[in-house]
Amino acid sequence: MDLPTLVRAEKRIPGNVQWVLRDPRWLALTASVDIDGVTVAGLSIRGKALLSYPEGAVTLQLQFQAARGKAQHLVRAEWKPIKPHTNSGRGPADWRFKSIPGSHIHRFDDNYLEHEHRMYAGAQQSAVPLPEIVDSYERFLEFCGKEFRVNNMDVLPAPPWQPRML
Repeated sequence: MDLPTLVRAEKRIPGNVQWVLRDPRWLALTASVDIDGVTVAGLSIRGKALLSYPEGAVTLQLQFQAARGKAQHLVRAEWKPIKPHTNSGRGPADWRFKSIPGSHIHRFDDNYLEHEHRMYAGAQQSAVPLPEIVDSYERFLEFCGKEFRVNNMDVLPAPPWQPRML
């Protein structure tokens, strides 16, 4: 399947998914993704969350990694990030060269190079603010479910945050 087909297909997360401690500061999550009841090799949802930042600093992305090459971030959403995202001169005209201090999404259509059949890489991706109020992790999952076209995002548990005591 090509990348646009993967993004536009209705998807489902099979099985049980858990957050794990990636290092002393960050939690990570990886979930396989099914299309039409078949797990698609290389297609996954990846997440990260700052352990000591309850109710924020969560990133979820739909990504694809072919047998060879780097993973391509197809759609990425960031909820209450700890630092702003600054766009380059690409993407939606209203958001070129602008900084987005809060929650935002890197949409597939804004970052796909159709003539090269690939995504812009990493920090070069353009983002726009979330178009609706996302005031909880559950609402963030709901939003991501719509954007990623995954009909059971609610199987992703909340990160096991551990606030630091001052």
